Amino acid sequence: MSVTSQTIWSRVKNYNKAKSYFDMIKPFGFIAVGFGTKTMNKKTIKPLTPFRSDSQEVPHLPFIDAETGDSLEGIEYWNSLSDILLSYINHPESKLDGDTGILSRKKVHITDVSYIGKEASNLEYAGKLAKLEYNPYIDSEKQRERLLYMTTAEARKIGIAKSTLSCIKKRAKQGKQIKLRIKTLNKLSG
Repeated sequence: MSVTSQTIWSRVKNYNKAKSYFDMIKPFGFIAVGFGTKTMNKKTIKPLTPFRSDSQEVPHLPFIDAETGDSLEGIEYWNSLSDILLSYINHPESKLDGDTGILSRKKVHITDVSYIGKEASNLEYAGKLAKLEYNPYIDSEKQRERLLYMTTAEARKIGIAKSTLSCIKKRAKQGKQIKLRIKTLNKLSG
């Protein structure tokens, strides 16, 4: 992984303290991200260390925890490849019903459809260092219909003022584009 964002750079600052320039993790440089283990307090250690061409020496060198920025050292904080493969084989099945033999697909009951978008810039460290957050996209025709038939009581329930609802309905009836503030969009999608 390369250090190309402020988020990643802020996580490696502690590692660079008291290091010579040669030993520092530099912006746009490469780092190794390990599969960490859970500690006594149930938090997962996510090891970050400078990139090494010999990957076998990496677990034996000092590293920083991506979550806390603490400097740590020791092979006990790293998962071995065999542990990772075993956890993959033994993970519970989430898409199929049953435990052994020929499994059948789980039944899916759709309750709502929500369009989401993924920002490509977030994909670099999402899943490795952070959870990926989605940007919801609202179907403008469904939104228009919902707003036209929304009662004042329903609007009040989700936190939209009566005057705001009145202005939105007026624009919708005139066929004009409805421009909503992010705060109002979140109330409607929530």
